[in-house]
Amino acid sequence: LSVRTADDAYFRDELAGPEVTVVHTRVAPPGSSRPAGRLALADLPPVPPDGLAFVCGSNGFADAATDLLQEAGVAPERIRVERFGATA
Repeated sequence: LSVRTADDAYFRDELAGPEVTVVHTRVAPPGSSRPAGRLALADLPPVPPDGLAFVCGSNGFADAATDLLQEAGVAPERIRVERFGATA
């Protein structure tokens, strides 16, 4: 999950757990182990060769996350993308 600030995370109480990594892009909360910044290759968990990767976000985020997944070795057909935002 990538959000600007902790307050921007929808359903944050439902997403808590060891399988969830939150990347804060603008302001990291106190005590965060990762400084604020864009999603990076090191933030991605491994995707098994037969696994799927799901990306949902703005066009820019979806493109950047898809590029990172492919750089990590995930085959394009194993990546599912849902985009939202302006279409013009």
